[in-house]
Amino acid sequence: MHAIRQLGAVVVCAVSFTCSQTLAQTQAAAVPASINRTDEAAIIASPRWRDLMTLLREVGFRGEVDETAMVAACHDGLATRSADFSAVDACLTSALWSWDSSSSYFPAAATARNRRDGNPGIIGIGAELERDAPHGPIRVVSPLTEGPGERAGLRPRDLIVGIDGRAVAPLTLEQAIARIRGPSGSVVRLEIERGSSRKRLSVQVTRERVHVVDVKRLPGTARVAVLRIIWISGSTVEDLAKRVGEILSATAPTPDTLVVDLRACRGGNLDAALQVGGAFSTDGTIVARELTRNGELALSAATSAEPHVEFPVAARQWLAHVRIAVLVDATTANDAEALAQFLREERGAQIFGQRTYGLAGVRTLLNIGEDVQVRIRTGRLISSRRVAWEDGGLKPDVALPASPPAVPASEFFGSDGDTALVLALRSLETPSGGAGAADGDRSGGGGEGGGGAGPKAE
Repeated sequence: MHAIRQLGAVVVCAVSFTCSQTLAQTQAAAVPASINRTDEAAIIASPRWRDLMTLLREVGFRGEVDETAMVAACHDGLATRSADFSAVDACLTSALWSWDSSSSYFPAAATARNRRDGNPGIIGIGAELERDAPHGPIRVVSPLTEGPGERAGLRPRDLIVGIDGRAVAPLTLEQAIARIRGPSGSVVRLEIERGSSRKRLSVQVTRERVHVVDVKRLPGTARVAVLRIIWISGSTVEDLAKRVGEILSATAPTPDTLVVDLRACRGGNLDAALQVGGAFSTDGTIVARELTRNGELALSAATSAEPHVEFPVAARQWLAHVRIAVLVDATTANDAEALAQFLREERGAQIFGQRTYGLAGVRTLLNIGEDVQVRIRTGRLISSRRVAWEDGGLKPDVALPASPPAVPASEFFGSDGDTALVLALRSLETPSGGAGAADGDRSGGGGEGGGGAGPKAE
């Protein structure tokens, strides 16, 4: 099982950081005044550097380790580091990025926070953040519903370019998040750019303790219930059980179909995804397979027989027999893609929407010494039936346009503005149970399972 912690932000990196200089070229290059060659050499010769190289070679799944390129990247990192970033941290951060731009290096302070904040109740602005490039703006993926950020006016796709008057470009994502967090009741001022015009705005958010809700119940119909999984973490199964309990107690007769809405769900915690899979399976069915440097692992659904998974009997029985449909889009990624394909293969679920993101990297939080952590790619996922979706994404059974035309929602109470959900509900309400690939092989997917390249999230 994998100890992958939720760190308060999902990092989806689309820009590859490469270094073309050779070691000889780097050593011959003029050294900026901010770089001390003796310090640089000491870092490269240090146990921390050696431990990182060993870790990448033994468990890293991104590719071969080109230490020459990583030394060059270290040099570049030292040349551009900000004053509040130590030489060692700047060197190792840049070196790790040169191996895999989706990896993360956590200095001692961030590591201590990771270990302390395993619980998703953190003090902050209540927003999921991401960054595409090391010195780019920080994008708001989704403010937490009714959270402090949303109340202050933050919107999805806002770009954070400044924090309390400090530009974010020189900061790592972890440094920026550290500045966004703070004491409960204190105020952080965010400079943002909004829309295609990049209109500059200032938003003041009062920090508060945020308890992330992973599963929301959305309006459906008398026959079709809808649950949206926002993020997959250690509390997702508990949230899922609560929402299912609400469905069973609030409606009569009980809905015979459940839509699992995974749109904009970037995954999160692989162990938790196996627990969610277990909520739909009572026999420990394989949810996914992990391909690692050292072989293949079968990742099985965690069931109620395991002490760390508690799920009410009535809720589990309903989930085990209800008809399943899954709603996805181009931002459904990683563990969420694994869950969607598991429901398709093992429960015959129809998938509605667009091709998914196509991210299947397993990234694990590992220690380097006693006080520093890195999160690196240690494998990739394929489905139990060996369907791969990396790069190509999962192909839906029922394709919905990315920007569907407006559809009246009067017959689907409360669904105004969510045209994709309305279309899925309308299809599921038909006597045939909806169009799609129900009569043929429904393994679907990209990569080894068929299908070409799909859209990428921006």
